[in-house]
Amino acid sequence: MMSGKRRPKWRLFKDGAPAEGGAPAWVYVLLFTVCVALAHWSVERYNAVLLWPANGVLLAALLQLDKRRALAVLGACLLINVGGNVLRADPPHMLVLNVILNFGEVALAALLARRYCGATLDLRRPIRLARFVACIAPPVALSALIGVTARMDAPEVFVLNLGYWFTIETLGFLVTTPTLLLLARRDRFGEARGVGLREKALLMTTLVAVTTLVFSQAYAPILFLAFVPLLAIAFRLPPHWSAVSVIVVAFIGGAFSLNGMGPIMLSNLAPVGWPVNDVVPALNVLPVFHLFTSATLALAFGASTILTERRRLEQEISKLRQQLATGGPAKGAEAKNIGGLRYLAREVEGVPARDLRGTADAMLRTLGSGVAAVVSVVDGKASLVVSVSDDLKNAVNAVDLVRIGVAELGGKGGGGRADFAQGGGPDGSRADAALAAIERGLAGHAAAAE
Repeated sequence: MMSGKRRPKWRLFKDGAPAEGGAPAWVYVLLFTVCVALAHWSVERYNAVLLWPANGVLLAALLQLDKRRALAVLGACLLINVGGNVLRADPPHMLVLNVILNFGEVALAALLARRYCGATLDLRRPIRLARFVACIAPPVALSALIGVTARMDAPEVFVLNLGYWFTIETLGFLVTTPTLLLLARRDRFGEARGVGLREKALLMTTLVAVTTLVFSQAYAPILFLAFVPLLAIAFRLPPHWSAVSVIVVAFIGGAFSLNGMGPIMLSNLAPVGWPVNDVVPALNVLPVFHLFTSATLALAFGASTILTERRRLEQEISKLRQQLATGGPAKGAEAKNIGGLRYLAREVEGVPARDLRGTADAMLRTLGSGVAAVVSVVDGKASLVVSVSDDLKNAVNAVDLVRIGVAELGGKGGGGRADFAQGGGPDGSRADAALAAIERGLAGHAAAAE
């Protein structure tokens, strides 16, 4: 039986209004120019290109920008691409063909991504990221086959150059496009709780320092050490930070590798028949660098998307628990009038302490003005929160009330602010007694105020 959900239609450009956030059109043109310039410089200096990220920039522009701005970016980048090929003195047939292959590859990748990836701007979900990778491979493979055939390479290096073309362009897409799309939507991810600017700076500085240390020596095969800060960033920060980290590692690793430095120089997976091996020593270990970059992508994006998906599911569970606690069956669910103060108390089962504040705030919204108290029992232990509406916080102190309840639960203390406080105790069987004690405390407060 077929699902009722229909796939998006085939389309190249974004429908509707321009997407919120993201970079302006000129930034994509600038990034494309920088990528092309670096690639040409790399060929002039080292006779090799480790990655080709320029097409990834174009794809991000197509997926992020509206039709008018995307066409403007494509037009400007086409002229830049043609100019670069002229300066590089490409053969006449390759001068035009390279441009056609680049832009055709990007257009086909955009069509596939919009068709099969769903919300292509949201690559936090593991399944969407996996589909995106699958959408990139066919256009690159077709482009590589046409390009290498048109160059009329010798039969003994045809397969080698085909693999080289496919690898540098595929990795270029995967390093660049997800990064730009994730950065464009960074405001939707939210910031990780408890992570300040100092910790972010420390994590990124550690990544740069460790990666530089790893690639500045060629004595020990310690590439794996670069994965440690990558995992720390994936665990602590939103996914766009992991995307930026991949670029940082690829840039540092590529710079050292092209200059014959780093632990990848200890390995040699390149075929003996590659004719430029004697000219460019780095090409001997180019497959190792590409394997390392692939592993970096898989680790950073894999861990980040899985952890982001877990956080999303935890938030959904938390919302469902709050809805159940505020709207489902619960003890003490009726609001009471205590000396002119409205008091709403609930006892719930199995709701973690971190979710109780949302429950109390939701209860307080139903009251409008008053005091809400919630106690939850998990594994025999009780957690208690008290929330006071803004108009009463100068007259009723939530900290005083929560300490009354905590004492009934066999605990000590409790803290917070005048409008919200929390605490807990080891005796969950006294949950009803804790809520009753808070009620008596409110009654005493109301009597004293008369």
